[in-house]
Amino acid sequence: MRQQHRKGKRSNSAPLKIQFEEGQRAFHNGKLRNPYPSYHMRHKEWERGFNLAYFKNKNKLKRRK
Repeated sequence: MRQQHRKGKRSNSAPLKIQFEEGQRAFHNGKLRNPYPSYHMRHKEWERGFNLAYFKNKNKLKRRK
């Protein structure tokens, strides 16, 4: 039986959601260094996740005052 191939662009990299979630976990674990090269989309997604966690935490602390 033949496998059907999906049409469209394929990527060898993992879904960017993984890097986004890695960035969020890194913030909560105190890891400040992005493990991906700055020219990769994975770098940008990691930063987005890290920044989201940072600003959520900042707003949470602000509301406690």
